[in-house]
Amino acid sequence: MEVILASCGNPDHFQDPDRPMWGCEDNCKITVKSLDDASAKCREFIERNELGSGNWAGGDVYEDNKCIAQIGYNGRVIQSQQ
Repeated sequence: MEVILASCGNPDHFQDPDRPMWGCEDNCKITVKSLDDASAKCREFIERNELGSGNWAGGDVYEDNKCIAQIGYNGRVIQSQQ
């Protein structure tokens, strides 16, 4: 299982939403053990990089190349409808 960790500029603050947040870690995909682990890794990324909700662009969780869930800014897991 893998989760996307990503940021983007917030247009509400005149930042470019098509680019990662300036000064933030690079966007990446990491391996996780569970949906709870994915949620924790997303929140850690958000906190480390001091992202606001308008800067959070990650959270897609993949298993066998299929998106199975989304992790919201607050860490909530939203499972995909199958």
